[in-house]
Amino acid sequence: MRRLLLAVAALAAALAVPGGASAHAVLVTSEPAPFAVLDAPPSEVVLRFNEPVGTVFASVRVLAADGTEVASIRPSHGASRSTVVAPLATLEVGTWVVVWRVTSADGHPVQGSFTFRIGADQPDLVPELSAYDSAEHGLSSLFNVIRGAVLAGLVVAVGGAWLLGRDPSSRAGARSTMLVRGGTVVAAVATLQALVAFGPHASGLRIYAARDVGLLADTLTTAFGRWHVVRLVALVAMAWLAWRLERRGERWWRGAWSVAAVAAVVSVSASGHPVTQSPAALSVAVDAVHLSAVSLWLGGLVLLGADRRAWLGGGRDAAVASFSRMAGFAVPAIVATGTAQSAVILGSPSELVDTRYGRLLAVKVAVAAVLVALGGVSRALLRRSGARSLSSSVASEMVLAAVVVALTAILTGIAPGDGRAASNGDFAAQQVRAEVLASVTLSPARTGDNELHVVLVPPGGALDEPESIAARLSFPGGGGRPALPPSPVPLERVGPNHVTARLAVPFAGTWVLEVVVRPEASRSLLYRFEVPVGG
Repeated sequence: MRRLLLAVAALAAALAVPGGASAHAVLVTSEPAPFAVLDAPPSEVVLRFNEPVGTVFASVRVLAADGTEVASIRPSHGASRSTVVAPLATLEVGTWVVVWRVTSADGHPVQGSFTFRIGADQPDLVPELSAYDSAEHGLSSLFNVIRGAVLAGLVVAVGGAWLLGRDPSSRAGARSTMLVRGGTVVAAVATLQALVAFGPHASGLRIYAARDVGLLADTLTTAFGRWHVVRLVALVAMAWLAWRLERRGERWWRGAWSVAAVAAVVSVSASGHPVTQSPAALSVAVDAVHLSAVSLWLGGLVLLGADRRAWLGGGRDAAVASFSRMAGFAVPAIVATGTAQSAVILGSPSELVDTRYGRLLAVKVAVAAVLVALGGVSRALLRRSGARSLSSSVASEMVLAAVVVALTAILTGIAPGDGRAASNGDFAAQQVRAEVLASVTLSPARTGDNELHVVLVPPGGALDEPESIAARLSFPGGGGRPALPPSPVPLERVGPNHVTARLAVPFAGTWVLEVVVRPEASRSLLYRFEVPVGG
């Protein structure tokens, strides 16, 4: 036990070094640049992201100033897999909106938009962009349900089969057998649903578009699709083995089940957030260890709670004691790998409070902590009074385990950094565009008078004065308040690459601050910050 804890702690320490983690792709630069004013029409749109993106379901649309779509292009990769290129037909003088949509490395679709102008006397369209930047496709909710079904089914199947294997000489109870078999079927059906629905989800279409066989064929060419095929094959094999649970004591059965279960678990990790971390292979391995430990613990717990008469009624104390010993190893592994994952993904403890992902993760950790505490109580009861005394505590643990799985499914669909909370203190944030760092602070980030500072810092700390720095503040709506279009923020230059402004914020909420920097006349950089303002 001591050696295991030391090994896991060392792994956690190695991974806990904050890195450039990002769960979803982010647009870094584009050509044309946001708000660019061009003398001649561009021949193509080039999008550069912070990580490799998928183009199978990608799209680049060009809209006219009145919202009419004039072009819809299926882009291709450029010089690297993090660059997307869409050729353009000749555009006329005017203001144009580019609406893009790509798929992140973890399979989540992301989208955004920006404007550019051909000719200097054309109107800006910033107010029209908010819908394209913030819209969340309706299939996101469906995929939350699908992920929950996959995780729940896999956890019950893996952990349940392990527990049944501790007592191979006895006949498996009808309820326990049904749970293990049902877990494999539920996870397999949900995986098949994900394969069918991914095409419409990534393309921004409705679910009825799943009838298009071409979308499924395209899905199978992506990493997401290939890993889901691996999972589906593994789950079908597990289902076949689950209908032969009476052979679970034989070596061939245990070997086949282990291979299929490992393949299913790895496929979940390899098609989610871990693939966006660096190094990806190590991140996937750590996540797979985490999910395996969770499955062994919570899956066995579900069987104990749902089939208490068979497991806690006497005669299987040795199997229950074996489960308790396994949990003593699994829980430290879960805590260590979970901590390592959170440190890499969040990067800063403040993200636990400032982001939707962090707050939901904190709730999950709190529920898991109560679950661990109840597990300790159950272990003490088992030693003192035997398995019969665990009926109530195991039922409570099973309910909490279901909550943990549901929260995990929701977390896999949220990008870290999404949904920052309103703040009652200073706001500070940084973004990098084309190797130029923009540091923004707003104090006190409350309703009423505020002081804004924008400082530009390039690599090496030296930068010629830019042609211009501009800022706009808008409110996208929410909390019963209407959306407010962007209004200019008057900036005053106070030093090299340092501007400031006094501005009055009328009410609390999450405001959008956009800073546009023109390093030179032909190039512009857009920095977009979501600023929580307290009451």
